[in-house]
Amino acid sequence: MSSPAYRIRSLEAELEETYRSVAQLTNELAEANERLEHLSLYDALTGLPNRSLFLDRLEQAIALRERSGGSFAVLMMDLNRFKDINDSLGHNVGDELLQQVADRLRTVVRNSDTVARLGGDEFVALLPTSTTAEGSAAVCEKIISNLERPVVLGGETVDVGVSIGIARYPYHGSDGSKLLGNADMAMYDAKRCGRGYAMFNADQEATARRAALLPGHVSRAIEEDELVLCYQPKVDLRSLRVVGVEALTRWRHPEFGHLMPSQFITAIERSAAIKPFSLEVIRRSLEQTLASRQAGLDLTLSINLSGRALHDWELPRQVFDLIEHSGLPPDGLMLEITEDALMIDPERALAVVDRLHEDGVRISIDDFGTGFSALNWLTRMPVSEVKIDTSLVENVTTNLEHRKVIMAICELCQSLGFDVVGEGAESLEALKILKKLGCSLAQGYSIARPMAWDELLAWLDNWPEQIDCAGKPEPAA
Repeated sequence: MSSPAYRIRSLEAELEETYRSVAQLTNELAEANERLEHLSLYDALTGLPNRSLFLDRLEQAIALRERSGGSFAVLMMDLNRFKDINDSLGHNVGDELLQQVADRLRTVVRNSDTVARLGGDEFVALLPTSTTAEGSAAVCEKIISNLERPVVLGGETVDVGVSIGIARYPYHGSDGSKLLGNADMAMYDAKRCGRGYAMFNADQEATARRAALLPGHVSRAIEEDELVLCYQPKVDLRSLRVVGVEALTRWRHPEFGHLMPSQFITAIERSAAIKPFSLEVIRRSLEQTLASRQAGLDLTLSINLSGRALHDWELPRQVFDLIEHSGLPPDGLMLEITEDALMIDPERALAVVDRLHEDGVRISIDDFGTGFSALNWLTRMPVSEVKIDTSLVENVTTNLEHRKVIMAICELCQSLGFDVVGEGAESLEALKILKKLGCSLAQGYSIARPMAWDELLAWLDNWPEQIDCAGKPEPAA
């Protein structure tokens, strides 16, 4: 039987071991809590602060400026080609790209700044001591310069690029939600215009509101006859004969006024409203073109087709039904599609285009020369004409490089049997040059601006066939 002293020492030893176990568990629990807190505040992939931590620091910056005055900046950033890289090279490579971008962003900003990843390829920066617009712009230029350097991923070298939107407190918002929303709008403006970065302005807010509301107004616009069709002539440069017209839509909106296509097409293209809008434009244009044919005018009608419509399996049947109802021959309609729209889903687009072609509808490739389409797709499509992008044509009188590109496009298209349209010709000199470079057709302000149908008919009666593009006009083919 053990003595009382021995039992006391044994109990003390057990107690000491229990204390050590409790201390170890306490440390492990503290470490686990730290890890959980880190995971709740930092992005697991890049190690940057996440949305939650960023919003907290943004609120702190607002509270500080409310007390002391002054301003600061929020930068919203989106990688320009991340989706293409992620889809083509794989998600592992995409993750590696995001990690490298995060590392580069850390080297650009100051210790007092916060760079966070909001999700996907979207990053945001808080510049709490950036008190001037010039200072914010300077940071953007550093970021752009840093991210423009090629990135090596999985043995491949890629260029990524970034678009940045700037919103400044308190001028562009007095709360975090408003600042982030306005920085986001500015970022999309920068992406759309290819400027690298853009500062938010009030016009963008009005534009965003309009874009959000317009898709819901399409049905009313059709019912209330708010859509106005204008037509721009297309001329054969060899004979100077007017061979067709392009239908262009204006919108007489009761709240937003007279809207040009650039002010509403993008907004409704992102919604299901683009379908009834497109079919209504086709229906009304077909009716007016048929009337002109019955009056003895043989004009081909060209209509722009949105990328969303191009990938709609029902479109060929619906277009053919409209053609049948109008009584216009199918080859009297030419649908214009862009390179970029084709490349969203080339196989699906090709299938839809083939069905349209089988029904007799003609196809034109619009904005050609600045996109990324592969030539093998062009050779596989039943194309009647190619329209050279306006950005190449508008400087044709002064830019020798643009002339070389246009000549190359003309030679390619001639070998494939396509007509080539020089779109955006704004002077007689431009028409002469386009003809020499190989364009068979032209369209632009040097010929005529878009006009209402009645104005078009009057203009056709007075079209000056004696106009000299390049010496005497050749006889019509």
